[in-house]
Amino acid sequence: GSVLAACWAYHGKDFEEFDLHMVSLLRRGIQTHIIREVFCSTEGLKIVVTLLTTFVVSMVTRLAGLALWILRAVISLPTANLEAALYATARQVPVWASLTTAFERALRRQLFGDATVDQVKRRGLTVIINACDLKTGTAFRF
Repeated sequence: GSVLAACWAYHGKDFEEFDLHMVSLLRRGIQTHIIREVFCSTEGLKIVVTLLTTFVVSMVTRLAGLALWILRAVISLPTANLEAALYATARQVPVWASLTTAFERALRRQLFGDATVDQVKRRGLTVIINACDLKTGTAFRF
């Protein structure tokens, strides 16, 4: 819904033309464009590198954290601050690409081009786009 609403706000077409364009896009499926971004562009490689990097850093920090926890439990070594620092470091691993960035690229190529949020095509319209991450249920505005 947020994508269709944004399309209406950022395309200057009359409703009939807008409707035809959206129906055509939805029949073709936006998923195809996302899949193409993942497998036929550099985005897929960036996603793989991100996943591998995140996995390796996560495993190393978890194992090191477990070893420190064992040292703290067995010989009362004060490692709590070091454990916290390890876990904080793991959360700071950059995300270079994801399925979300592939979706963003597909939207840019298929719908919005290089338009920015302030380039609304409808007079007198202020746009606040609400969306929700379906996996986590987290709402966000942009």
